[in-house]
Amino acid sequence: MNARTRLALQSAALATALAFPFAGHADLYKWVDSSGHTQYSDKPPVGVNAETVKNHLSSVQSGGGSGQADTPAEQEQAFRKRQKQAQDANKKQDADAERQQDMQQACDSARSRAAGLEAGGRQVRFDPTGERHYLDDSEISQAKSSAQQDIGKYCK
Repeated sequence: MNARTRLALQSAALATALAFPFAGHADLYKWVDSSGHTQYSDKPPVGVNAETVKNHLSSVQSGGGSGQADTPAEQEQAFRKRQKQAQDANKKQDADAERQQDMQQACDSARSRAAGLEAGGRQVRFDPTGERHYLDDSEISQAKSSAQQDIGKYCK
């Protein structure tokens, strides 16, 4: 078979397929048989009251959810919506993890300050010009109180 014959046969097959797009779209009938079982068929039985099942193909194609087939545009929109929701959930999870890490660092810092103040001895702070400043007892007490408040705030 040469290339022209093969091309002609393929074109004929494609034309035939396009000419009968609804050949597979037959009605579906539903009835209850004499033993009480529900039966389905593309041809109703003679002498039995059978009802036509509506949208049976569209319910199968769309997964049976709404009974109507989603268009490709609706499927794409639903897919993008699910993607956006997943991205938003990941961003929220990342933000929560970062906030938790910041809280842990603040907690560790407050506990370290409190431990240093509780150890006793002379406490030194440096002012903005770099001068050393020794804390007196009231300043140490205030610093301890501040550290304890920070522990209560950040260490939960």
